Amino acid sequence: MKKLVCLLMPLSLIACSSPNDNAADLASTVCEQVKDGNFDLADIANRSAYESSKSLYDFNKNLFKKHSESLDCTITSVDSNDDQTIFRVNFKSADALKVAMVDDELRVIDEYLLSKDIPSF
Repeated sequence: MKKLVCLLMPLSLIACSSPNDNAADLASTVCEQVKDGNFDLADIANRSAYESSKSLYDFNKNLFKKHSESLDCTITSVDSNDDQTIFRVNFKSADALKVAMVDDELRVIDEYLLSKDIPSF
């Protein structure tokens, strides 16, 4: 019985996560993958969410490497609309990402370029 409880506990934590936490986790995953130069994100993000980084990577990998070294995907805040279907996830040193419900699933749909100049919700 003890083993069953231990196995089910992680599942219950997922079920108890808030929508903000789920949006933050997804955006953090995308940020880290982009930072690592992994753009195989079609199942969780629209291309517009990482297109500027992918373009830099395709243009000049060395320049991308220097740029990615300066990225910090530490989440500083998560803002959402009233019904928690659209989120803005802000990072310490990376463009903010817009996360939204698409077909009943969270998906990173866009990035906010120059994120410090755009007001939150």
